[in-house]
Amino acid sequence: MTRKEITGERDLTYSKYHRTLKQSCYYSDLDGVEFRYGRGIVALIETKLWYGKLTKHQSNVMDDFKQNTKYPLYIVWYTRPIKAFKVFNWRTKEERVMSEPEYREWIESL
Repeated sequence: MTRKEITGERDLTYSKYHRTLKQSCYYSDLDGVEFRYGRGIVALIETKLWYGKLTKHQSNVMDDFKQNTKYPLYIVWYTRPIKAFKVFNWRTKEERVMSEPEYREWIESL
């Protein structure tokens, strides 16, 4: 069962604070860790609106995750309202466009 969203908003307090640190202190907010009880982490996911672009810094972070973790890594673009997804596998460089029902089936199968 899905938990209820508590605030309905994303708190940016820490992100804003971190921007006050010296420029060499990079910060990346990974959007999602897909987790299954009994199996643990099944994927690390960065999400973007359909036409959003990955920054150079985000690409570097994903490359670091690729080198230093075993987890599947995905960039997931989505439409608003949710109707379609583009899923890019960072490890294999394969890309797949999915309808909402296809995405639901895929994410639940991880």
